[in-house]
Amino acid sequence: MIPPKYTKQELSRLPVDYVQKEVRRYKRVIKRLKEELYWAEKDAWSFETKPSPAMSATYSKLAECQAFLQMAEDALQERGAYTPTQQEQTYAKRADTLSKAVWMEFAVVTSAGVETVDIDLANSFAVKVMSRIHTAEKEGNVRKDVQDSFKSDLEALRIQEWRLHYDCRDWNDATDLPTWSLIFRFADGKEVKYTGRGDYPYNFAKAKEAFFKVRDELFY
Repeated sequence: MIPPKYTKQELSRLPVDYVQKEVRRYKRVIKRLKEELYWAEKDAWSFETKPSPAMSATYSKLAECQAFLQMAEDALQERGAYTPTQQEQTYAKRADTLSKAVWMEFAVVTSAGVETVDIDLANSFAVKVMSRIHTAEKEGNVRKDVQDSFKSDLEALRIQEWRLHYDCRDWNDATDLPTWSLIFRFADGKEVKYTGRGDYPYNFAKAKEAFFKVRDELFY
């Protein structure tokens, strides 16, 4: 399902009731697409692989729907006809908080080993990696274009919408459960920590892809 090709100006001229109906409809579509990605992620999870082609198509569809929804909400707000929900306001506050992080660490742990990517955002985007894939530890800086690409990828993940902890209770052997964490640290020493144990956000494949691209810059 692809959003109608309305411009923001066109949305501003359409009847308010119609645009509000579209907003509600696309919120339902986005919820369904996230659920599809969540279950696909649980079925296809691996230590290293990128999203499958089928998941990539769903990611693209989701991004288009989210972009249309944002444009429609903006058009309504300019006409005084849209008030963000309490949940949306909470997400906006979380996004503002996370944007102030000075350091972050992404870690994935499986029976095969540990993969970590530390990024010092306050120190010229210094990166430190412990890699099972490359069987090495390494640290250094990455190119400006890689930094910009990563920041764009990070924003697209909408981490402010993630739960703080994901836990799969369907596995009988807890020792085989892969775990992961994403930690944001701030200048005052406080942290926000997202963790998982055999369970993941709907777009975790994209999170792995973003952090592992930064990791690989230190090796290639």
